[in-house]
Amino acid sequence: MADIPPTLIFPLIYAVFTYFLIEAPPGWWRFVAYIAVIVATSLLAHSFAMVISVFFINNTIAALIVGAMLFVPFFIFSGFIIPINKLPVYVRPFTYISIYKLAIESILIIFYGFDRCGSSNNALKVADFTEYLGGGLLNISNCITESTSLPSIHFLIDSYNVEISKINQSIILSRFELRDVDLFINFGLIVGYTLVLRLLAYFALKWKSIAK
Repeated sequence: MADIPPTLIFPLIYAVFTYFLIEAPPGWWRFVAYIAVIVATSLLAHSFAMVISVFFINNTIAALIVGAMLFVPFFIFSGFIIPINKLPVYVRPFTYISIYKLAIESILIIFYGFDRCGSSNNALKVADFTEYLGGGLLNISNCITESTSLPSIHFLIDSYNVEISKINQSIILSRFELRDVDLFINFGLIVGYTLVLRLLAYFALKWKSIAK
């Protein structure tokens, strides 16, 4: 319990300062979500270290070595060394055990997801063309449509808007193939892993005390 205050306070201070230093997008919900992810990730890392400490309670060097070794696959499966979409399909489920992946993806979605780029503002209108090309554009389009099988300008613009609405407007989220719903999945996994690891540490410590 003595480790809980610094585990909560230091990440909270870090989250508040870094959010404004990197000029994160405005919005209180993004700010609160960012703090929640940072604090939850800190608790998860603390829980992971707690489990290792319990199992190697009498050997500090072994605990340090095992902890360092276990964090290597976490970093490999984070998606930064090898993009997750480049990994074999049977390997991808293992990426969900990576603390780095869960935290980094959650932060990326908070910063660049939830329609930050304003996809609705990118829709084209006929007025966008007639403003620069003049009202005669509609007459020319109607003439071409009536005399040929070519689609009208209205059909082309509507087709473009339908297709562009299907595209993720954030380059960052497209690069990592992330969706807004992944934020809730990742955060739920962070909380779930934290609870499981703390229970594991509790029962392991209890078992060791009984064995003595």
